[in-house]
Amino acid sequence: MVFKRLMGCSVEDLIRWLPEALGSYYEHSMLDIDGLLYRDSPNPLIRLIGKTKPDHQVSLLRIPQLELSIEISNLTHEDATRIILRFDLYTRLGGG
Repeated sequence: MVFKRLMGCSVEDLIRWLPEALGSYYEHSMLDIDGLLYRDSPNPLIRLIGKTKPDHQVSLLRIPQLELSIEISNLTHEDATRIILRFDLYTRLGGG
């Protein structure tokens, strides 16, 4: 399964959030941003492949943007859904 996200964060933010966002699956993940491998695992279950985009600017506020593809393999649909919901909760728009 592949999930796409446009994140309003820097690469450093994502790296900091990943251990909590992926939970026990963190050790089975791979992170590649702009062709640079930040994290690797033999036979990863979760591949996060990203590309930095130009900052989004609102008046004087500049928000970094990161286009992210999250590829989850060799897991059930239920497990993949649980992983992406947790990822969204920890990294993205929880609302509120």
